[in-house]
Amino acid sequence: MFSDNGIFTKQLNGGGRSMPPSNWANPVAGQSLRFTVKASGGAVVQLDLVDGNLQSKASTGMLTDGQSVVMTWPAGTSTPWLTTISGPSGGGKASGTLVAQ
Repeated sequence: MFSDNGIFTKQLNGGGRSMPPSNWANPVAGQSLRFTVKASGGAVVQLDLVDGNLQSKASTGMLTDGQSVVMTWPAGTSTPWLTTISGPSGGGKASGTLVAQ
């Protein structure tokens, strides 16, 4: 959630905490996944899957409310980087859901 303070804000969670691992539902290489965004106030979300050299192996691109994209989980180790950007007034809320297809 972003404060409606008139300041445009961009946040990046590149530590992998945006998608904590589980022992029963981790994506596997080649798996198709749908990423869907729920946002308000003009906020946008982007999910990148980044390798150990900080190179993006897959990206959803910036998505607005209700948009979704199907992506393929890449081979090798990937860390999810979640970027959220506030709406033009600085406000808004944004979240994303990643579901196996």
